[in-house]
Amino acid sequence: MAWTTNRRCMMGTNSLNFDTPSPEVPKREMAEHAHRRFKLEFEESAFDAIVAISPENVLYLSGAWIETQRLIRDRLAIVVWTGDHPVLLVDINEESFCRDTSEILDVRSYREQKETPIAALSDLLRERGLERG
Repeated sequence: MAWTTNRRCMMGTNSLNFDTPSPEVPKREMAEHAHRRFKLEFEESAFDAIVAISPENVLYLSGAWIETQRLIRDRLAIVVWTGDHPVLLVDINEESFCRDTSEILDVRSYREQKETPIAALSDLLRERGLERG
């Protein structure tokens, strides 16, 4: 498992270890279930933020399946979860789709040809006061 942890933030590339509803549960209900479970676990944790990058984790936390994230590995979609205000960070080409399909209301974008997704993530973490890790 590829997790980096410290006292303020956890970043991962493998699936989160939470129960998910069965596949026949509609996507909206699955995302609502995921948010409730994740929020409870997050509130009990010692972390100030969770950063989810894998396609599976982004789907689990946002409800949006971003096919290009799987096909174009450098085109990251990232969920940054801080308290009650999660943010979905995506390439500008995916922004409209994610606004329509994601359960996360704060959808932000980066321009793939002008900045890296990690630079955009760094800016977002700085905005949240998490630049020190």
